[in-house]
Amino acid sequence: MSYDSILGKTLFARKHAKKSSSTTHFWAKKTPSELNDEAINALHSSWEHPLPRYICRIPKEKMLPSRRICESLGFTFAPSKNSLYYTATMPAGWRVESSGSDYKLYIVDAKGFRRGEKNWYFHSSDFTLFRRYSITSLRIDRNTIEVVVEDYDGKVIYRAGRCAEIDSAEYDDFTEKCRVYLQENFPDWEKYDAYWD
Repeated sequence: MSYDSILGKTLFARKHAKKSSSTTHFWAKKTPSELNDEAINALHSSWEHPLPRYICRIPKEKMLPSRRICESLGFTFAPSKNSLYYTATMPAGWRVESSGSDYKLYIVDAKGFRRGEKNWYFHSSDFTLFRRYSITSLRIDRNTIEVVVEDYDGKVIYRAGRCAEIDSAEYDDFTEKCRVYLQENFPDWEKYDAYWD
């Protein structure tokens, strides 16, 4: 084993014996950043074929928000021969990052905000962009649900209240309280491009 100071990589030698001669092969051990880039690109390309990080394959059936809204955010769509997927170029500076999971990739904008995700399960896949703030419910225990407003990263910024069931008048009241909170504090909360700066 020898060290190549120019490339900063470890070189390994292996001898393969043949009847008439032996050959020495050298190959470079990849750096952690190269392995990380390869892993991300492998995950990203697993939908169809290898593509640069700024190119997305977006499923036509399970895409949220609509193509029109994605275009308003800066996505451009190219003609695709595949009837199930769009081929889209993401806005300048956006990229794909590994989530650490075999079935999920994050869409990250130029400022480092996680703006969406791509998921795939067997023969199904989906693409979702996030709003900065959303109304959701958290399961506290078997009998308790809390209705909250969350930031894109899951941080709770407002708690409306707790109830026992989603299909209840109390749950609807808490959801409405969240809407009022958002309307008063973030009037454009339903827009996908609002509050990211």
